[in-house]
Parts: sequence; C-alpha cells; structure tokens
Amino acid sequence: MSPASYLYGHKHPPTFIAYSRAEGRDDQSKALPNACAPSALK
Repeated sequence: MSPASYLYGHKHPPTFIAYSRAEGRDDQSKALPNACAPSALK
C-alpha cells in the first residue's frame, strides 16, 4: 500500500484520500479509498 498505511497503520483518515489525489493518482486514489472507506466508516 501507500506510505500513508505505514504512518497511520490502524486506519486511513479522510486526509489519506486527499493525499492520494494530490499526487495525481486518480485511478488508485479512487480504488483504494473506495475499498477502505466502508470498513473505515463502520
């Protein structure tokens, strides 16, 4: 996964999505957050 996983480890905060998009990873930024978001929200 991305460096954010190392930093936060336990969860991916909303900022994780922002960073992914900031780097210009449209495809991955949409794929990863969408896959992690449901589990992160619940």
